[in-house]
Amino acid sequence: MNDETIIDASANAPAARLPWLALGIVAIAALASAMVVAWDWQAWTVVWAEMGGVENMRSMGSSLGRLMAALVVATATALAFAISLRRLPAWLRTTLAVLAKSIALFPVAALTWSFIGLWVGKWGWPIESLMPVEAGKGFLPRMAATLWNWSLPVLLLAVPLTADLTAWLLTTIARAPSPGLVDALAAKGLDGKRIFYRHHLPRICAGLAGKLPFVTLLGAGYLIAVEDVLDLPGAAFSLARALRAGAADPLAAGVVLWSMTAALGCTITWLLCRVFCPRGQSTAPRPSASSRLLESAMVIGLSRAAGWRRHLLPRQFRSALHLLFCGASWAVVGTILISTIVGWGPGVVLAEATKSALTDPWASLSAGVSPALCALFLWLLSRIMAPRSIP
Repeated sequence: MNDETIIDASANAPAARLPWLALGIVAIAALASAMVVAWDWQAWTVVWAEMGGVENMRSMGSSLGRLMAALVVATATALAFAISLRRLPAWLRTTLAVLAKSIALFPVAALTWSFIGLWVGKWGWPIESLMPVEAGKGFLPRMAATLWNWSLPVLLLAVPLTADLTAWLLTTIARAPSPGLVDALAAKGLDGKRIFYRHHLPRICAGLAGKLPFVTLLGAGYLIAVEDVLDLPGAAFSLARALRAGAADPLAAGVVLWSMTAALGCTITWLLCRVFCPRGQSTAPRPSASSRLLESAMVIGLSRAAGWRRHLLPRQFRSALHLLFCGASWAVVGTILISTIVGWGPGVVLAEATKSALTDPWASLSAGVSPALCALFLWLLSRIMAPRSIP
């Protein structure tokens, strides 16, 4: 193995991809919402003006800034956690990954209200956006208020994003490169630490770059609850306010504004990942796993149809079940998020618990355990059904 092959060890790492399926769902929702009021453009103009008119662009920029800042904090923190915990036993890393995923699936509104209950109700400290303090005319008071309005939502939003990325990294970071690569690097005098940081970690970062656009879309959904609870102006807050009002026209405008923010955030993340985590030069295109599986079946004497029926069909069925259960787990999270805002359905228990957050900070956490366990159970089923990778 020559130097070029060693340097290009991360060439086959997956490049950052836009979540086309998720973005397609967002685009369909935005288009359907626009069609709700398409028959009456005058009404649409009135609703858009009532929501702020030109201020909508500023609201979208505020939400987008919070989302990008939280994504940076979550990525750096998750990488630090995963690197520091990579030498733990496999069973302990798996346990920590499941715990981290349970935090990512926990209702964000419950976490935010519990923090407010502790900060305001128990410790008696103010929150600028909920109980504004006279900032004065000086530069320092205004800067302090601005930092508070940005730092708090960014940190709260970064908690579930960090947990989701940590869960993925803990199951990925311990996978060593190919034995031939490790032996070749060790023969050149590199120790295990240098092999990890110079050759294994870049490949992990390339895979992380492929996941970040999806996490950005996930963060845009979490941002609805954060801005709603903290009463911060933004695109997500406009959607939450429209959901609570229940009127068709404001709801359509809120969905369009939030969809534009989510799509723009995913695109920016994808572009940044393409610039700062470029894909290495691959020596040759590798056949897909399905093609290699069919070729192996034909080598042992099976026909193409028999190989597909006996080997590829069960794998495709497990992949479909994996996607179904994974989608169902996130559907539970989204249902709880929306129903908590509107105060009906599965989230009514959590919505009632948040009303007593100032006197009982742990009530909202207790109410969020059941939906989180349901979502975690579905996610674990999706992991069980996921087909094994073909070498």
